[in-house]
Amino acid sequence: MKKVNFYCSLFLALWIPVTVLACDCDPDASPWYKHLPNQSLAYVAQEFDKMAPGTGMNWNGDADDWFSNAAQFNWIEKTAPHDARVGAMILWKNANQEVIVGIVRQVTADHIIYEFLNKTGVFVQSSIDFDTLANPMHLIGYIYPVKVDRSKQIRLTLK
Repeated sequence: MKKVNFYCSLFLALWIPVTVLACDCDPDASPWYKHLPNQSLAYVAQEFDKMAPGTGMNWNGDADDWFSNAAQFNWIEKTAPHDARVGAMILWKNANQEVIVGIVRQVTADHIIYEFLNKTGVFVQSSIDFDTLANPMHLIGYIYPVKVDRSKQIRLTLK
């Protein structure tokens, strides 16, 4: 019995810190996916994770910080409007300078269609054209559901 308790304690000691580090919010205070602070961010994270490797989104912070924080965990990020790709997160600022986070669902020659939940939890599918995103005050960037392969990067650098 002592051996079982030891392994249970060891599991909890190793598992709980990893779970808490995945988000800088209070896990007990948030019922949303990955304990994110609101259902809008939780929806985007859950949709992103459907296409992402492993456990998916593993960075923390508020939406304002997601782009810089994702880079620290080797996620591929792009900042050019035409780099949109289905399944990527899009982060951009609206006219009020609020960060909007969505999931890219379709890319056309001149715009993207993306999904998000608004502040009241209503599902919204919207579009934004590349000309609007080209304004430096709007597009923060895209986070692809793909990680950088550091081993290939190192080999390319050495050649």
